[in-house]
Amino acid sequence: MEVVPEGLKRAFTAAQKVDIELKKTQSHAIVAGAAASAAGIAAVPIPFSDAVGIVPIQVGMLAGISATFGLSIDKSFLSTIVGSIAAGAGGTLAGRYIVSGLLKMIPGAGSVIGGTIVAATAAAITTAFGEAYIAALDMLFIQNDGEPPTSEEVAEAFKTKYLQLTGGK
Repeated sequence: MEVVPEGLKRAFTAAQKVDIELKKTQSHAIVAGAAASAAGIAAVPIPFSDAVGIVPIQVGMLAGISATFGLSIDKSFLSTIVGSIAAGAGGTLAGRYIVSGLLKMIPGAGSVIGGTIVAATAAAITTAFGEAYIAALDMLFIQNDGEPPTSEEVAEAFKTKYLQLTGGK
């Protein structure tokens, strides 16, 4: 970039911004699909059955967003990020999850109400993860003038953006 004439630098920067906006748009669609899938799994009327299915959806969502942004980030790294953020936010969400899981044990209306609460919670968490990840990647690509960030930069920015988005919960 240092040897490129100033006019070309501005054109390159503008092209990168358009490219980032396209990537963000595609990533938002990935988040919406993952949130719907998480809600669908969570709505199953079997108590606590959704815990196993939602994390792989969230990891897959982050992997899809990473691929959209042109990053090659290991899925085990993404699993670690999801786990650490879920653990950090766990106190707030655990109460809601346990109550709704217990409601699912009540035949009839209890399982419907519990399923609805868990589905809404799963969709909200998945959406928050995805949107925070998109915001982190957007920020990092802008800071790095379009260059891909490191895994460490991604992890730190993701945690920061997630806490900002959720108000530290």
